This record gives sequence, structure tokens and C-alpha cells, in this order.
Amino acid sequence: MGIRFFAIVLTMILLQSCVKNLVDEDDFILQHGGKELQMHIPKGTSLKDATTSLDIYAVEKMVLSGYIGGHNLAFLRNLAGGDNCDFLFERNLGVLDIKNCHFVSGEEVYYCRDGVDLKIQAFPGIPAYAFENCYVLNTITLPDSFGG
Repeated sequence: MGIRFFAIVLTMILLQSCVKNLVDEDDFILQHGGKELQMHIPKGTSLKDATTSLDIYAVEKMVLSGYIGGHNLAFLRNLAGGDNCDFLFERNLGVLDIKNCHFVSGEEVYYCRDGVDLKIQAFPGIPAYAFENCYVLNTITLPDSFGG
């Protein structure tokens, strides 16, 4: 009886540990062989830092919710080929769904256009030139209403 009891306790500890890892390990869902990413971005979170464990350039579709600041918008632009046409073959983000996101104003530059550093302003709406030259991006779903 002592060995059986020990085995049951050990099994329960291992199961509890596995369940904890499933809940705590990832803040995103990766599907379709790593080609689709679903993620919530809490305010102040860097999308780039949160996805370092992924082959992020293999992702073809993103469904995001939460908050997009300047650094996150710059990172999304990069994934969609927005700033560097020489490396388009390495960019795959063709579908972006941000209908459940809010743009957050701040001092982070998301795009430099004609020598001017663009930052997300405090007004509701889509930042100016947010997806200009994002040649890989072919479908984007935007929020129905703006605010944040």
C-alpha cells in the first residue's frame, strides 16, 4: 500500500505541474503549423519580446487583441514588409486582424516617412501611414470603433 500511495501522490504532483505549465507557459495560441498566431497584447507589452520563442517570420496570419503602441506597430510593419523591400521574401504576414485592438499614443516611432518620425497620436483612429508599403499584407481587419 505504501508504494501505491506514493505513486498516486507523485502522479498528482506531476499532473498539477503539467497543468500549471499549460496555463502559464504561453500567452498566445499558435496554429496551422506555426502559420497562424492568436494573441492578446496587454498594455505596455512588447509584441516582439513576447514572441521571441516563435519563428515569427513564418507567421502568415495574426489575430490580435489588446493594445498596439508605436513599437508594436513598427514590429507589425516589419513582419508585413513595410520598411524593407529587399527582404520581402522573408516576410509572410499577409492577414492581420486587429479588430479587437486599440492604438495607444506615445513617443515610440512606428514609421519614418519623408524624414519625419511618425508616432501614434492621442486622437482615435488609425495612425497616419500605419500600413503604407506593407507589400506582403493583403488583408487587414480594423476595429469598428476607436478609443482606448
